[in-house]
Amino acid sequence: GRCPFDFEIMDLYSFIGSSCGIRLYTVKSHEKPDNLTRIQVNRVVSRSNSNRVSCELVDYVEATEYRKKFKSNSSADRQHIKNNSSSNSSSSKHRSYPSVLVPPSDFSSNVNESETDEYTNIDTSRDSEKNALSKPSGVAHKRDLLPELFDHEKYSQVVEAFYESRKSRSSSNRIPSSTGTYNTVISSLIKLGNLAEALELRDEMRRFNVKADSITYTTIIQEFARQGSVKKAFGVLDEMEAEKQVPTNQMFNILLGVSFRMGSMQYVDRVFAEMQAAQRSPDHVTIATLLNGLRRSNRMDEALALLGEFRKAGISLNMFAFNGMIDSCAKAGRLVDALELFDALKEDGLTPDNVTFSALFQAFAKAKRFDALEELWAEMEKHKVVPDEISYRVMIEAFGGAYKLGHVFRLFRNMQRDGIPVSLRAFTVLMQACARNGATDIAFTILKDMKTANVRPDNNVFVALIESCGRTNDLDRALQVLEMMKQEGVQADTKTFNSLIFAAGNARKLDTAFEIYNAMKRANVAPDSYTQNVLIAACDINKESEKAFEVFEAMQNSEFKPDAVTYNTLIKICGRKKDLKKAIALFGMMNRQGVVPTRRTYNALLTVCNIVGDVDFARTVFEKLREESQPDSISFNVGIELFSRSESTESDCLLLLKEAQNHQNAQIRIDNLIYVLASNSRIGTLSKIIQQTSAKALAFKSDPRTFENALRVLIDNQHKQTAQRLLKWASKSGFSVSNRKLGQTLMKE
Repeated sequence: GRCPFDFEIMDLYSFIGSSCGIRLYTVKSHEKPDNLTRIQVNRVVSRSNSNRVSCELVDYVEATEYRKKFKSNSSADRQHIKNNSSSNSSSSKHRSYPSVLVPPSDFSSNVNESETDEYTNIDTSRDSEKNALSKPSGVAHKRDLLPELFDHEKYSQVVEAFYESRKSRSSSNRIPSSTGTYNTVISSLIKLGNLAEALELRDEMRRFNVKADSITYTTIIQEFARQGSVKKAFGVLDEMEAEKQVPTNQMFNILLGVSFRMGSMQYVDRVFAEMQAAQRSPDHVTIATLLNGLRRSNRMDEALALLGEFRKAGISLNMFAFNGMIDSCAKAGRLVDALELFDALKEDGLTPDNVTFSALFQAFAKAKRFDALEELWAEMEKHKVVPDEISYRVMIEAFGGAYKLGHVFRLFRNMQRDGIPVSLRAFTVLMQACARNGATDIAFTILKDMKTANVRPDNNVFVALIESCGRTNDLDRALQVLEMMKQEGVQADTKTFNSLIFAAGNARKLDTAFEIYNAMKRANVAPDSYTQNVLIAACDINKESEKAFEVFEAMQNSEFKPDAVTYNTLIKICGRKKDLKKAIALFGMMNRQGVVPTRRTYNALLTVCNIVGDVDFARTVFEKLREESQPDSISFNVGIELFSRSESTESDCLLLLKEAQNHQNAQIRIDNLIYVLASNSRIGTLSKIIQQTSAKALAFKSDPRTFENALRVLIDNQHKQTAQRLLKWASKSGFSVSNRKLGQTLMKE
């Protein structure tokens, strides 16, 4: 059924002898007999005294001659075949091995060598899409015709049979091996990791004047490419040129791929020069490989520009190329480019598939653009693309992280409605969503549903369940989960104990957290860096600063080195102790140890600066933050609160407000700033904020009560006009005064 030949099974002969059984399959062509040159015959030899099955590939014979010899269904013919088979198997030693050399003597062998090349075309590409695009129409793949032969366990038998059959025949009686035979043995040797011997066979082909075909060269080029030997792979092209052979597109595509993979850009240029010399036009695989190479080389701008040029030139791209580009843009956070490619895909008449949507879902989920996720989901339904399990899992994970548990379970119900089997991974993602939202009761219900669906929970499910208990400070239920794991036969690992330590820390039971840590070591479960971080976090929650630094000191003297999470927690502890000096020392130690600071590191430092009122170091932190990362809402809010305390830092405050306006996702708690300025009668700064900034642009999401308190302070301090201007400014973002009396006061002239 997988064979691309237009053949049908005509006759099946099955004979069981005392020592072996032979099944001979014959085929009949729907084409004219003149157009059919040879067929492959698969002889399966099974010894009666063992279960070992070996395959014998008999070389090509003419189909017409084959049918003439074996078309008769008479018992005499059947007995004749049986006798010949038995005598051949006993007299020829090589018959007990899979032979790839020659047909039996009673088979016709007067076949033109050049005619066989087309039908011995083995596509050695490992890329399924390349196979589909580069395989010649009407040419059979030997792996399709002889699946047993290409089982990895048979490669050694193929090679052994090749050399054994040579020994069993005298030099005068031996029929020279065909190109197809050499190709099969060379391919088998390469699969077995014996490239040197395969190259020796290629040299033997030259000595015997056996013409190598494109399959011979493709097999060798691909192995050189797999090993990363770019120069040797291109050396095969030089050899082909000397023998006046024209390289195929498949060869150029393999060479292009390895050139990008090894970073040899000069060879990339040579590939296209050779293609032009060979008068070969780039195909879909060439274009996809080129775009894939550019994007993997961090040259996305070039890839996008090239893709645009292809489209302008009328060169159509396939889904593989578009999906690869969309995925790369999505992973790089280039959401605008990903959406433009998505639109281009539809403009070119292609229909986005699950791969396309999954890449976009993951990108927008990472960016927490939940509105865009819902729009993409609607687009998916519009194109009648049935979401697969991956799409559902990505969406469930995204909305679970956004604390939208209702949306999560709507997706889960839709998943069941669409008849998609809920796998262990889907249940795990659902359980993790419950854990993030602290929905412990629902999480236990899901565990029961898993048992009903005959899905056995694994360690990840139980870890999510323990984390859910930890978020609700329910240590007792977390310990019950550990007992459930024992009943289910699931072994507790490092993640399990880390989750239990987390639950104990959140439950304000620090001693229990350390007891679990000691039990972990007694159970021979190796702790990791995260274990130490969870212990330090437990000390922080329980306000045991000294113990936190004791764990840190022990960590430095162990195999577990502190990471960014460790330092972030310790700097946060310094803020609570109002110890900026120690926080700065930790930041310096972090840099000396090569630990890269994260945005959370800088935000923790800014928080300490805000607590102690150190403006100068805060400016330094912001400079570093702009250089190495991007300020977020926390950075802006902490910095604005610090700089708004003094008139001397008014310019810093306004600068941060302006920067926040231009930031895509910044949400400033402007109510706190307004209240601080109003309480300190900083009317000038307040007026500048009203003039220079937009409440709507600042994503005005403030507490109305705090804002109303600021208005009252302004009225009490005889700044009613400023209060009216402030109210008008805030109303542009939808704010309105809820207190009727305050509203009436502001409306009076």
